[in-house]
Amino acid sequence: MSATSKPRIRDLGITVGQLPVGRLNAITDVPGVEVGHLTVIKGEAGKNEPVIRTGVTLISPAKDCLGLPRYASIWALNGAGEMTGYHTVEEWGKLDGFVAITGTLNVGAVMEGLQRRYDREQKNGAEVAFPFHIPTIAETLDARLSDVYAFPIKPEDVLDIKLSGGTVEEGNVGGGTGMITFGFKGGIGNSSRLLPIGVDGKQYTVGVLVQANHGRIRNLRIKGISVGQILWDQGWWDEILLEEEKKAEKARLLKDGDGSIIVVVATDAPLLPHQLKRVAKRVALGLGRQGAMGENYSGDIFIAFSTSTPQAVPSETVQCVNDDTIDVLFNAAADAAEEAVLNALAAAETMTGLDGYTAKELPLEKVKQILQDHKAI
Repeated sequence: MSATSKPRIRDLGITVGQLPVGRLNAITDVPGVEVGHLTVIKGEAGKNEPVIRTGVTLISPAKDCLGLPRYASIWALNGAGEMTGYHTVEEWGKLDGFVAITGTLNVGAVMEGLQRRYDREQKNGAEVAFPFHIPTIAETLDARLSDVYAFPIKPEDVLDIKLSGGTVEEGNVGGGTGMITFGFKGGIGNSSRLLPIGVDGKQYTVGVLVQANHGRIRNLRIKGISVGQILWDQGWWDEILLEEEKKAEKARLLKDGDGSIIVVVATDAPLLPHQLKRVAKRVALGLGRQGAMGENYSGDIFIAFSTSTPQAVPSETVQCVNDDTIDVLFNAAADAAEEAVLNALAAAETMTGLDGYTAKELPLEKVKQILQDHKAI
């Protein structure tokens, strides 16, 4: 993917944690990991046509991911959502193929598309690990901005999503196109952390990608400051809403937060499935620092995989990180997840969608001023 001019949260002087970030500060800093997006934006409200704001984001652990599964595990903070392939990953402790993230009602089409992609690769001579394939597909609901019952994603759309190990576009792209985060326009974000040399004598990387569609505005915290509450108290919403909209919109925002967040954690550190589950659990700590509460109707599901996997032979001899040194991976996952959400908010732009509803972008300059006033940056 080409570089993007969209802002990132570090452009405002906002950092998370103490660990250094990778070269791209992206999940693709983990060697071998690639990401691709399919973005569908079409139609306008009031024109008697479907209004579509949706897409698909595809993450590949490695170029040979269909032939050599990677150790993986899944953990749900709150399970009001879907991740296909969940039971297979948990039973075998391995991820077979890609991870896809999309809108809720797109899951069926993405499933068929990935099955066709698997079949095509197999017919073209690619080595595959199993005679069948159960894709791993996660979802969050984009129904506020997109006409989900138009079923805009078709299986053939998924066949040719291009993957890249470069810069990952963020915000209103891919599966995050129609997503809303803490009441603001959200979507796709990612970040990475470099682990200090000393974890079993080697240096490893942790990368995180999120599809953020969760949170209540008044819970949003950045650098420990209640930024969402301050924006609310300052009457920021009064500035963007027409008089007749204010009462209804404020009432909705007060009870908002029933969306979801999907988190993908990648690392080249050699971890076994039970260790990867422990890493996935720590994502919740980073999101919690930010104000995520795992609400009843929020599907907060996290998958972690290691690209360091032995050859698929009948008898495997494996090495793994010693648990005495695993704490730094916990820190990296929590910090990168927190920053990935902030990057999604920073990159996302105001979007108008279904029925004329508008999701406003996070007012970055106001956020910067609030943090400066509180001496947080």
